[in-house]
Amino acid sequence: MKFQILLSLLFALGISGTAMARQSAPPVLQYQARLLDTLGNPVTASGVVVTFRVYDAPVGGNELFAETQSIDVVGGLLSAPIGSVQPLATTLFSTSANRWLGITVGADTEMTPRQRFGSSAYALRADTARLADDVTGMEIHPASVSIGGVLVIDENGNWVGSPTGLVGPMGDVGPTGASPFDLDAGNAVFLTGKIGIGTSTPNGKLTVSTSATGTGLEHTNGTTTMASKFSAGGFGRFGTTSDHTFQVSTNDNPRITVLSTGEVGFGLEHSRGQTTR
Repeated sequence: MKFQILLSLLFALGISGTAMARQSAPPVLQYQARLLDTLGNPVTASGVVVTFRVYDAPVGGNELFAETQSIDVVGGLLSAPIGSVQPLATTLFSTSANRWLGITVGADTEMTPRQRFGSSAYALRADTARLADDVTGMEIHPASVSIGGVLVIDENGNWVGSPTGLVGPMGDVGPTGASPFDLDAGNAVFLTGKIGIGTSTPNGKLTVSTSATGTGLEHTNGTTTMASKFSAGGFGRFGTTSDHTFQVSTNDNPRITVLSTGEVGFGLEHSRGQTTR
């Protein structure tokens, strides 16, 4: 027996307008058609065998999906949920490539032409689901984050997952950075473990090079000043350069006291008589 379809509709249940992006896509596509016999009369029959196939081309091409249903047709109304027998894979409509529906009724050959799927079929794989695969460049606002059912980021944005792996291994040592000193034409250098002032080749931890009568180290509190320097005769000096007493101490106790007037005392806080000039 030859059959013909006068009018057909194909739509995704429960999907319309903006709701498409908010609701879970239905697992089936609802198909409805007006089934007529060769004389153009509406068909009324029980258990009409209908096979639905999905192709990637309007003619020939690859068969991507197929299922057969037994449908009761009343007054020519044929209604079937495609995907109720053989589940529809969401990947079937995951790209913008066109898909075509082929229909075979009973022992007839497949009806022509095939029907191209409209946008409703692609609601099975709405744009929001596609973006959920890869959110590069997008903002997400989850209440929390869980992986494999285990909470890793709480509602306050704090990491509460395993600490393992949060700190990676130490990387390679980088190149030596610039000197922490402001260099003045080579008059101050910083070498590994040594500082040179007035010399580019420090021998000790701190080496100060001056002129014949220059001052080396100087320490002041704004009132008293002591320094190391050389005299005109080439003698090394260390003491106060202001009019103040100078002391040599051990264990923070004065052992030798030299007053600004030249008197020297041993083991005394203040010298009362001149011991030597």
